[in-house]
Amino acid sequence: MTRTLHRATLVAASALIAAIVTTTAHAQGTASPRVVSTSPASEAVVPAGTTVIRVTFDQTMMANSHSYVTSQNGAFPECAFPPQRLPDGKTFEVTCRTAPAARYALWFNHAPYLNFVSEAKTPAEPFELRFATAPAAAR
Repeated sequence: MTRTLHRATLVAASALIAAIVTTTAHAQGTASPRVVSTSPASEAVVPAGTTVIRVTFDQTMMANSHSYVTSQNGAFPECAFPPQRLPDGKTFEVTCRTAPAARYALWFNHAPYLNFVSEAKTPAEPFELRFATAPAAAR
């Protein structure tokens, strides 16, 4: 019961911090960046092995500033950090290893880790990516 209460408190606090960040950004006249696409796509099933995780935002983002955050909704993939920001300035990618028949989940920003920021230094809205890997092929 205490663990459930602790988790609920953390979720509520995270939501409050995200709301404050978004409200502050709007008050300053700068909209928070939003994720417009990911690869793999949300809820996709991909082959196990080497996977490039790519996230694209709707605004140009600061280089060398990112927050890939663990989630309780799946395992965090084994990745070769730091990620690279692509020439479009909106997309980051990182190469990761995944196991067969596994569920993965990670956040791009999640309070208190809000380091994906626009060039105007506005934190991106938190976004959770969930995907799974296919079972190992029969030999």
